[in-house]
Amino acid sequence: MGSLATVALAAIGVSATVFSNELNALVRQHVFTLDATHWILLSLVVVAFLLILLFAYLNAGKNERIDELEARNRDLVEQLETDTKSGLSSYDFFIRKFDDEYVPAAREGSVFSVLMIDIVGFKSINDTLGHDAGDEAISLIGGFLKSFVRGKRDLAARYGEAADEFFFIISGDTAALTGFTNRLRRELEQECTENFELLKSAGIVLKFWSSATSVSENDSWEKAKTRLTKGLVQAKDIPTESTVIIASD
Repeated sequence: MGSLATVALAAIGVSATVFSNELNALVRQHVFTLDATHWILLSLVVVAFLLILLFAYLNAGKNERIDELEARNRDLVEQLETDTKSGLSSYDFFIRKFDDEYVPAAREGSVFSVLMIDIVGFKSINDTLGHDAGDEAISLIGGFLKSFVRGKRDLAARYGEAADEFFFIISGDTAALTGFTNRLRRELEQECTENFELLKSAGIVLKFWSSATSVSENDSWEKAKTRLTKGLVQAKDIPTESTVIIASD
């Protein structure tokens, strides 16, 4: 039984006991006498008082159960919206947000760009150090990428079990996205070189190619992903790491 319900139940017992003791004391002292009608009325008052306390007890327990259910629901929603390995948004949640929020916002004049990143090197981690090390690397990279999410309007997600593709949505046009991508690439390489002991110990260097496109007012995630995939293929034909920007429809 919850703490609030326990308190309410205790209050009922204490109140009833105190009321009964005081009434008996007054009667014994002949402070007043009551005929049958008055006893009935007094009994009804007592019953009503106890019913009020009982209602408070039941309501306290109900509210506590509602709070518990709401907390469980929040945990469940968070689990569905979050990729557990990387700590980023889940891919399904990313798609829903793109179609249900970002595209309607673009129709109203807001400007967003979406970035697809292919990080090369994860397979080497799994092959060289095992899948546990691969999961640890996903967590490290996910934490790093999450630090680039600049507020509620930005969103980052991991794509697929291969773990080497990530998506970003940021507010701003593709020109702003180019600067964002260059800084992301530069700091990721620095982070891998200086701080990711797991990768350094195996001599693994992560590199990434990327593609970007604007979110248009008539967009859908399937359309945007098709453009991004096309741009990523083009980017991989370029000898150096680069970002290819594909115009929206």
